[in-house]
This record gives sequence, C-alpha cells and structure tokens, in this order.
Amino acid sequence: MTTPNGKRTASVVSSVLRDLFISPNLFVSDIAKKHGRFSAVCMRMSRQTYSESNFLDHRTVSVDHRAIDLPIELLAEAYRAALPASRPLVFIEHTAFCGSTLLSRCLDIPGVCLPYREPFLLHRLADLRRHGLWGEMERQSGLGNLLVLDLALALLARTYGETEKAAVKLTDSCISLCPDLLAHNEGSKILLLYNDLERFLVAMLKDDARRKYARAMLTRSRADLASAGKDISLSDEDLSDARCAAYAWVGLMYPYLTLLAKYPYRVRSLDAQEFFNHPRDVLCSLGRFFDLEITEDTVEKQLSQGILQKDSKRPSRSFESARYESDFEETKRSLRAEIDDAMEWISTVTSDDTIPAKLPSPLVTVS
Repeated sequence: MTTPNGKRTASVVSSVLRDLFISPNLFVSDIAKKHGRFSAVCMRMSRQTYSESNFLDHRTVSVDHRAIDLPIELLAEAYRAALPASRPLVFIEHTAFCGSTLLSRCLDIPGVCLPYREPFLLHRLADLRRHGLWGEMERQSGLGNLLVLDLALALLARTYGETEKAAVKLTDSCISLCPDLLAHNEGSKILLLYNDLERFLVAMLKDDARRKYARAMLTRSRADLASAGKDISLSDEDLSDARCAAYAWVGLMYPYLTLLAKYPYRVRSLDAQEFFNHPRDVLCSLGRFFDLEITEDTVEKQLSQGILQKDSKRPSRSFESARYESDFEETKRSLRAEIDDAMEWISTVTSDDTIPAKLPSPLVTVS
C-alpha cells in the first residue's frame, strides 16, 4: 500500500527525473552501496540552496532537508533518454584552508556562474581512483556501460539558465581525479589554488582537529606521490604533526606541477595571497580563464555586497582581514620551532627535485 506521502514523493521523483539533465533541482550527492545494491543519494535543491551550501555532502542545505535514495538504474535510464552531450567544465582544486570557499562565493553570480562546492560524489571517485577501486565500482554499480564519471560530470554541468556556467570547487583530495577531469573534455580547465608551505603549516597546525587531519592525509599523499613518480619513503612513527603536514603539502605540490607541465593552456596556479591582496584582478583574470561573463563592473557589483567582509563559511558573521593576519602572525610565532623543523626536513626530502616558491603558469602576476 502506498501512503499519500509516498505518492507525493514518487510524483516529485518522476518529475525531476524527466528534467534530470536539464535542471539542477535534483542533486546526486553520492552513489553508495546499500543492502548489496548501489543507489543514488539525492537531494532536492534550488538556486538559493546551492548558494547556501558550503559543501555538497552530508552538510548540504537542501529544499526539504532530507535525502532521497533512488535505484541507480533510474539515473541510467534518464541519462540514456536524454543523452546529454559532454560539456567543458571548470574546476577549482586547492590545498585546503586557503580561501577556496570565498573564491567560489565571489563567482556565485546568478545568470553567470553556479558554483558546486565540493560535491561528495567526485570526492568518492577520487578516492576510488587513488586506490585502484574505480573499475570494481563500475562493474558493480548497475549502470551497465554508462561510466560513473560521465554521469557525475553531466549532472555537474547543469545550471539555471543558458548564460549561466557551472564551476566545480573540488575537495583537496580530488587531486587524484584531476587528470581524468581534463581528459573527459578537451575544453575543461582547472585552477590550482594553494598556500605556500609556511602558510599551509600554520593552517594545519593551529588546532588539534587540523593536526589529526594532516595525519589522516598521509595514506592518500603516499598514493598520490607514487602516481606522480615520487618515491618518498618515511615511517609514520618518526613524523611529528608538522612533518606530516609538510609531507601532505608535498603530496599536493608534485601532482600540481605535473598538471601544470602537461596542460600549460588548461591549468593555472594561484597563490592564495594573490587573491586576498588583489581580489579584483584575480576575479577578472579568472573570469577570462574560465570563459565566464565577468567584467570589471560585474566584479565591483559582486564585491560591493561585502563578500570579502563576511566569513565565507558563516556569512552571517563578519570577517576582518587585519585581525586575521594578526592572528596568523601570532600563531606562526607560537609554532615557529615546529614550522622550522618541518620546513628544514621537507627541504632535505625534496632536495633532488625542489618545489618552487611560486608555482608556474600563474593566473595573475600583480605582486
């Protein structure tokens, strides 16, 4: 027996599946195995809830604050019925805690750009790619000959108007997926946003939760370095928190350098300090690189709303850059011994292939 609520849910699902590859109103958060079968974890969205969501994972702000599990076969049927063409996408990859959420909020301009912030499905695919498990998921998913990445990227190409383009802010762990994203469509582009080593260390060592995160990054960093042809052997027991963080930074920098060398016209680097110091120049340059309809007037109008003076993850709170820098300097002084040890250690570890202070192919050169 179908309950009235069940009938309403079925009606909503039927409606959104018809328009699945036209409208972003149904977001596929994840493809997960439950009770021996893969299903799609979906959420009903609107243009506003995408803007309100800092992260498109379990923290997604959805229309009705609940998830809908759909048989994966329904998504496959909708895909085959629509046959969406592959479209070039633009991506922001980053080193974490470096302003990527703020940057994506600056790009959040209705009619111009719809940011997808850290969609969990790509995060999952990156981890599967890293550990050689992608093929197994493809075989077991129930999608048939439809590739999960084709499905995921078709869903992330949707916007709320013909003039609006999607920009996907990846998780920092998606570096393993970046070559696949560029290979998927020759028009796709990636911005690599990063902190230099010292700033990265301060960000990762400032509290216990981030220190634990730095240690948790070791496994993935090893795999990503191996993929980049870098064999940096180490013992977990011998690593301080600061050295773990430095190793994680190197685990991002070598893959960054590989991407920048292989795709000189489709990948750009951006030191986060350039963004904070010169937001207008950065946003105008990024608009050109991403082929977004962003002019100087567009940037001025966007910044006039006070985006830079708000906490990017809690927009109801104010943000003072002077105070932030003061806190940063104080934290750096308190961590000086740990930071110096980690920087000296990583300099020795990477002495055969040093990492430049500034990455090549910068988006802007205004400093």
